[in-house]
Amino acid sequence: MHATARTMDNAGGPRAHDQRHHLHGVQTATDRIPRDQAVIEAMPIPCWETDPSGSRLNVNAAWRQLTGHSENHTIDGWTAGILETDRQHLQSEFTSARQNNAPIDIECRIVAHDGTLRLARMQGLPLPGSENAFASYRGVLVDVTAAHARQADAIARMHEKDVLIKEIHHRVKNNMQIISSVLSLQESAVKDPFDLMLFRESQCRIRTMGLVHEHLYHTKNFAAVDFGAYIRNLADALRAAYAPAEDRCALQVEADDVTLDINSAIPAGLLVHEGLSNAFRHAFPGDRAGLVTVRFSQQPDGIRRLSVADNGVGLPPGLDVVATDSLGFRLMHMLADQLDGNLALVSGDGLTLTLTFGG
Repeated sequence: MHATARTMDNAGGPRAHDQRHHLHGVQTATDRIPRDQAVIEAMPIPCWETDPSGSRLNVNAAWRQLTGHSENHTIDGWTAGILETDRQHLQSEFTSARQNNAPIDIECRIVAHDGTLRLARMQGLPLPGSENAFASYRGVLVDVTAAHARQADAIARMHEKDVLIKEIHHRVKNNMQIISSVLSLQESAVKDPFDLMLFRESQCRIRTMGLVHEHLYHTKNFAAVDFGAYIRNLADALRAAYAPAEDRCALQVEADDVTLDINSAIPAGLLVHEGLSNAFRHAFPGDRAGLVTVRFSQQPDGIRRLSVADNGVGLPPGLDVVATDSLGFRLMHMLADQLDGNLALVSGDGLTLTLTFGG
């Protein structure tokens, strides 16, 4: 009796244990496989699963439809359907990922059911088996042919746009050079010294604007100018034009490499031109020597500070720079307004022009 009871207990124990697990919704691996296969088969995107070695590939209906394979779920070879020239690379990537138990993410070319080549992205994750040992890879195959074509088209369009913008800046610069040259030709007909000065100042202003377009032509960023580099080039050009005697008028430029968009760079550059031309022409009369300093910086809060200073004779006593009919001073205030900035002119031991804007 006791032996029989123990036999029945031993026979019935595991069944009762399994029943308790099923009642609590716990599935064994063998219970899960048919359900997983049914889900994968019904997936609308190509899905695949390898055996541990990669010699067998289980695929779903969407995979078979894309590649034109038979109705068999299991196919020989991990690289089945892959273009032959891509197979060695694909197998090498699989082997490396398998050894490191790492995910797979590979782009390759596949031969579709209609014979066309398609660019595909194969992505998969390693699946653990017993005791978390590697069992297989399971993943998806995404046809990225159209996406890559759109990306290539977008890159081509961007390149065409960049070429067009670059050509526009080049032509604007050339047109400004032509205007400057026309004014230069007209100089011979100008007899009045004051009128001649106006002609030459107009030439310099046009060159100042043209220099912005020249900088944009030689850069990959057609929306912004390295204003620090621009100021250094502009200051050297203006010094050569207005103060060729370098030993009498020294020039110092301290400029941060800050980018400005073209809508800010042109008025700010013109303001530098007005400040420097005024200093070179008026700050050091006769044989007087001195120093002209240009500074440009950007604060952490985005506020930009631009100054042109000299240690020359300063402004005439009693001169109202707001009420004066000087084109240069009127233009400075107009440029500051265009930048939504604040302009200050301080005369004492020389003249300091300071513009704050941005932020």
